Amino acid sequence: MYLDGNEKMAMIFDGKGSNQTNWFSPGRLITSPWSDLPGSHQFDSGEEGVYFSIQGNAGKLRNFYINYSEGSCVVSGWTMIDHQSGCTWAEPIRNGLKKFIYSLKKTKMNYLTDGNVGKAEVIAVFVRQE
Repeated sequence: MYLDGNEKMAMIFDGKGSNQTNWFSPGRLITSPWSDLPGSHQFDSGEEGVYFSIQGNAGKLRNFYINYSEGSCVVSGWTMIDHQSGCTWAEPIRNGLKKFIYSLKKTKMNYLTDGNVGKAEVIAVFVRQE
């Protein structure tokens, strides 16, 4: 993720054998800035509010969504694009150029109360052929 042309947050995935959407999955994650991301079994559990998905939640309000819990506007997680959820903490994101948000901490955060929200205006995906 980039802000003013500077990289602010990066994740590395193993894209071998992937397609245009399934590369973004916990089982393919090699590195991230967070120390508390659980393994793929947690995200694959079907538990409500737990997402690691380009498509995001069922309401399609959030994409590139890595989330731990969700309850109306009380959301804790690591990163997302918030489009139109109506949450007050997301207004500056929706109304400005900085559409991407992520935890500045080494762990997940609560978007409503934490205040450690990094913002970015561009997300870039780089693919290397080996």
